[in-house]
Amino acid sequence: MAQPVQGTRMTRAEHKVRKAALLKRLRKRAGLLQREVAEAAGVTLRRWQNWEQGLREIDNAPIEVRGRVAFALRLAY
Repeated sequence: MAQPVQGTRMTRAEHKVRKAALLKRLRKRAGLLQREVAEAAGVTLRRWQNWEQGLREIDNAPIEVRGRVAFALRLAY
């Protein structure tokens, strides 16, 4: 059985899926295409798609990249 993330009742897999869905919702709210966010963040379209599909985690990206994503999505950071 999958182990929950420390301090929560969600498993790591559930946490990953929620983060991916959040990225997609934020991108759509900003009115951007995947390609546009990827370009603004300085990553490949495939990398952005992997983050949005939960295949990879944005947490592993350098802080500079995460900052560019936040700026592209019009988030305060």
